Order: sequence, then C-alpha cells, then structure tokens
Amino acid sequence: MRNRAIALVALLLIPSAVLVAQVGRAPRGTIVRRPPGTTPEPLPPTSPEIARALQIQRSRWSGEGYGMVNMMQLPAVNGGVMSSNSFGGGTRLDYRFASHFSATIDLTAAYTGGPAVAGTAEVGTRYWPMARESTVRPFLDLRGGYMSLYDETINSTGAGIGPGSIPQNFAAMQRYSRGVGGVMGGGAEYSLTHSFSVTTGISAMRNHMTTYRTNGTGAPPAGDRYWMTALRYTLGIKFNPSSTLFSKSNSDKASKSIK
Repeated sequence: MRNRAIALVALLLIPSAVLVAQVGRAPRGTIVRRPPGTTPEPLPPTSPEIARALQIQRSRWSGEGYGMVNMMQLPAVNGGVMSSNSFGGGTRLDYRFASHFSATIDLTAAYTGGPAVAGTAEVGTRYWPMARESTVRPFLDLRGGYMSLYDETINSTGAGIGPGSIPQNFAAMQRYSRGVGGVMGGGAEYSLTHSFSVTTGISAMRNHMTTYRTNGTGAPPAGDRYWMTALRYTLGIKFNPSSTLFSKSNSDKASKSIK
C-alpha cells in the first residue's frame, strides 16, 4: 500500500516539473527584449593612445627627404686645417622592425656653398623612446657610412707662368678622398597628418679618409691618410603610408544600426 502511494505521488510531480521548466525557458528562435526603461551599463572610456592605435594603421616603411647644412673640418691640401660650410640634401629609407627600433639607409650630398663637396651612403638604426602614436617623437641615430670627398685649396706659389706673362701667385689644388666612419645624432618628428611629419635633427660624423688623387700645382698633400669631422643639421619631410581601420563615423553608423 505504501509503495503504491509513493508511485502515485511521483507520477503527479514529474509532469509539474516539466511544465515549470517549459514556462521558465523561452522557446527556441524567440528574441528576448529588455524591459522598458532599462539600459546596459556603458563601457569604460578608451585612452586616446589606444583609440588612435585602433583607428590608424601605419606602414612599417617610410621615406624622407631633407635639406642639410654641413660644417666640415679637415687637414688642408697644403698643410694646416681647413673649415668649410656647405649645403645639400639627403634621402632616407626607414623600416620599423620593432616598436622602438627601425633600420635606416641614408644617401646624402653636400655640393654647394664651400670648397669641399661630399657624398655619403649610410646604414644604421634609429631608436624611438616614445610610442609610435605620439604627436612629437624624439629619436636617436647610430650609423656607419662611406664618404666620397672632393676639396680644393688655393695655394700661394709666388711664381709666374712664363717670361713676360702675368704672374700667377695663386694656384688651385684639388684632392679626391674616400673613407669609412660613423655617425651619431638625434632629433625629433612632429606629425602634421596621419601620413606626413616634419623632421629635424643634428648629427656628428667622423671618417678616416684616404687620398687617391690630387690635381694642381704647388706643395704636395699633407699625407694621404687623415681624419675628417663633420657636423650636420637637417630639416625634412617624412611620408609614412597609413590606413584607417576604425573611425568615429563608422562607430556612429554601427551604433545607429544596432538601435
């Protein structure tokens, strides 16, 4: 008798539990709507640096063209020390292989304004202590370079060309040299747009030069090997291709479509 009563109670409870489960769970395919007057809590604000990083994707490659003032000091052809200032320009190719480091290739030429004409090819690295998305970005440079140099000295001879001719008391002497050395410097970039920046910097170059040819009359060159020092100031424009991944307008359109 007791077993029959227990079985009867179990038969009555099982349908009730199934009915409650079906009522508490929405059928498949139905959309659950929030009650009126309730809104989800807003997400915390995104920092400006992260927001810019999400919006703009910059290429690892960049190119730069710059003007240059070259202040050079080296032994003169006929002895002593010669100091000269010249003007020129350069081109830089930059590849950013890490968040704070990039590899650089520079080609420069200082060709006007002084008695020395110099051309260089330089390979090295650039260090960026600040984030790539910063508006102002300082940097430090370390490069090795090859230089080709032509310099000219006016030498006092005190001699004439020939009998009855006008005395030529001064004669030009030219020297052609080449050598390798190092460059250290620093500067900063300032972003004008997402793709264009103004760059400025100052650097010092120290090269060990070898003379391979001299032209002109007068005293021979003061040795065929010498050290050359140059101080350079640059001002240029840098181009870095960029693309927009996520903009505010796209965000507003997406939020309106959701509503």
